[in-house]
Amino acid sequence: MKANRISLIIFFIAIMGFMFSGCEKEEIREEDEDVILGDQQLPYTWTNWMGKIDDKASLNQITIPGTHDSGADKHTSGLGFITAPFVICQDYSIPNQLKLGIRWLDIRLCYDGDLTVQHGSFSLRKNFKDVLHYCVCFLNDHPTETIILMIKQEHSDISDKEFSEMVYGQIEQRGLNNFFIEDRVPELGEVRGKIYVVRRFHKYFSHPLGVYASWPDNTKGSYHEYNGIGWYVQDHYSLNTVSTQAKFQEIRDCMIHAHKETSNNVYHLNYVSGERVSSGETLWETASELNPLGDHEIKAFLSNIHNCGVIFVNFAGGGDVGSGPRNCIPNFVKHIIERNGVNF
Repeated sequence: MKANRISLIIFFIAIMGFMFSGCEKEEIREEDEDVILGDQQLPYTWTNWMGKIDDKASLNQITIPGTHDSGADKHTSGLGFITAPFVICQDYSIPNQLKLGIRWLDIRLCYDGDLTVQHGSFSLRKNFKDVLHYCVCFLNDHPTETIILMIKQEHSDISDKEFSEMVYGQIEQRGLNNFFIEDRVPELGEVRGKIYVVRRFHKYFSHPLGVYASWPDNTKGSYHEYNGIGWYVQDHYSLNTVSTQAKFQEIRDCMIHAHKETSNNVYHLNYVSGERVSSGETLWETASELNPLGDHEIKAFLSNIHNCGVIFVNFAGGGDVGSGPRNCIPNFVKHIIERNGVNF
């Protein structure tokens, strides 16, 4: 599995990273605004772009920017400077990702007495309640928008029944009126101001808990259907023996597949992300190769295409200047949004 492989590869440098970081992990509380202020200034903000899209648009027919491993961000995860380049996938915190225009969050949760945000074997110093707080606060301020919250259990092995009950319990505590948890593809007007739940785990109770999605590990592109909802997914993350150009072709093929889709019940999830950790390549170095290719495709060949699916990126908004020479394309998310025919 991906998580176990990453853990073994960087076990030694992880220990060194924690030693050099010289600080204990602390749970992030909702009121800790200094954590958010640690981000560098955003290259732009686009907080109300969904407000320009018709209420009748089916959610699966909107080109949506997402972040891969959304909770694995630089300034709130508490990782050491040696470990971070191989674990951190985003420079900006979740609230700032949302301000940037991201609308699909990829959240991995581990049960360790609470539901904590996780990347592989690494705890990211925040919990599910924090994520829900960020999303609800954003939507209260920007009611024309929706946030798709895709949830997966990672690095814990409690049963799906226990996990789903805990997830539902915390959603219920936050107020079910803030969520859309029906098992169907809605029109945008139905989910404005709400969190749309996608779960990568089974539930074992009668009340709804969003739509279910699953796909084979490390897929280059495959289709699956659950309860009448289809999922075409390109999530080929292991690139140790795969060229950048080959991965890009898979990204491109998924975009074209999304554009040709005529059904209102099929989502296309396209990960412009990958890792070559075993070869010593940092995640931001891999993103510096892939993001420019994806951005060029969006601007050039696909410039007149309205639906490219959900496009997940690493280092949305570019990268921190002080973290190495990056070429992660600050405007990539903006260009994805523009495929909906809306102007900045």
